Amino acid sequence: MFFRCLLLPLLFLAIWITQSSCGGLKSIAERFDNRMGEAIQSMDYAIATLAQQSANWQVVVANLEKEVTSDIQSTLRNEITDLTRNAVLSTGAEVRCNAEYMRIKIRRELIALRNDMAETFNATLKSNRLRQYQIPMLETEPERPFICDIVPSAVDMSMDEERRLKVDIYGFDLRSYPIQVSYRTYGRFQAHSDGGGKDFHKEMHSRLERRQPERPRGSIFLRENLVTSSFTLFNPFSLFEHDVSDALSIISDFHAVLDLTGSGADLPPNVREILLSWDHTIQSEIPILVHEPVMECRTWDSTFVLQPLTFIPRAVENSVYGGHPDLEFDGHGPCVDFNLRLRIDPSRKKLLATVFMDAWECPNDFSKIRKDYTQAVEQKTFTLVTLSDPEMVMLGFNLDNYLSDRYIDTNTNPDLRYYSSGAPAFKIEFTGDTSGDEAGSETGAKISFNPVKIKLQKCGYR
Repeated sequence: MFFRCLLLPLLFLAIWITQSSCGGLKSIAERFDNRMGEAIQSMDYAIATLAQQSANWQVVVANLEKEVTSDIQSTLRNEITDLTRNAVLSTGAEVRCNAEYMRIKIRRELIALRNDMAETFNATLKSNRLRQYQIPMLETEPERPFICDIVPSAVDMSMDEERRLKVDIYGFDLRSYPIQVSYRTYGRFQAHSDGGGKDFHKEMHSRLERRQPERPRGSIFLRENLVTSSFTLFNPFSLFEHDVSDALSIISDFHAVLDLTGSGADLPPNVREILLSWDHTIQSEIPILVHEPVMECRTWDSTFVLQPLTFIPRAVENSVYGGHPDLEFDGHGPCVDFNLRLRIDPSRKKLLATVFMDAWECPNDFSKIRKDYTQAVEQKTFTLVTLSDPEMVMLGFNLDNYLSDRYIDTNTNPDLRYYSSGAPAFKIEFTGDTSGDEAGSETGAKISFNPVKIKLQKCGYR
């Protein structure tokens, strides 16, 4: 609906351009490009704001409606209103997603709206030989599952198996990407009889009671296989992850069920937690409640000083130059979009940093590019910290997990940008334009990280 309304003025523009003299083409395109450029620039700002976890999507959308021109404003408001209403209604009475989902959903839809607007305008300019006014596309964000609620919120292992048959998962876009389900254990449990699980808890409880009072807490873990007549615990000093993705049934885009029965996940008595992952990242955890003290864990904070990281994105091939990149920004920006994301990998042994940078040739704003288009863009993941101790895992870290920035380079010198003590980085030295060729070789970012305090944990049976 949005672009049906937008198509009429674009068709009028196309007819006007074809009927105008050659001398009037540029001024017509410039006037229309300025109006469209301002609208797209407002949308770009809203999209960048919504990338921040603390962003209030309602405030961002309201500000966007005030900034865009009146004819675009009404259709945009209709699109956003429909999106919001459908998102809330489609959850049903059993679940309501939080503002975090709305922020992600609105941002994704705005990127699609913005790119459709730019693509339609670019096609009109291309057909009238006005390539120099083309608007660059933003990188689209594919749909990913979003979890709103899990019922029950934890699995109580003290309940009879008949009373803990399943877990209901409610959310959005649950079919959009494969969801991996796994659970973690210290050691591999094998029952030799029906009572193996109960005997396991009794054995671990009695081992704790027999522990010598003078033995320091957290000092000595069980180092050998534990073998009894009813069960065996193999490698109790190692952390294992068991994939049970086949036990998850996606009922709809909004509802999934995890089967906990013997034909499904079939949780062993030494299970620690259930993990839901996609994109190689743990997205949600379901706690396991165990009333018997079968394991002891020691948790502490450790500060790591991270080494600076230099990132040089690749230069983009350019069809104007026969597929070879044009490597010189030549004083035209570049416009720079940058973001940095920290995360712990699924094994909980590594702290990773995913860096994205897009630098493209522009004169004085984010909406227009030049005919001899120069661009360097890439996303890459780096390992910042690795744990070598097989018994140790990362639980979290004290820094924000996301940082984004955008600016226009106005000189050939490096540009220093500073950030807060809670951000992933306290300083980034950007290099945009230089005195010679730079795209793919010098254009990039040198990232100086804030010291990170990582919460570590070490668990074991006594």
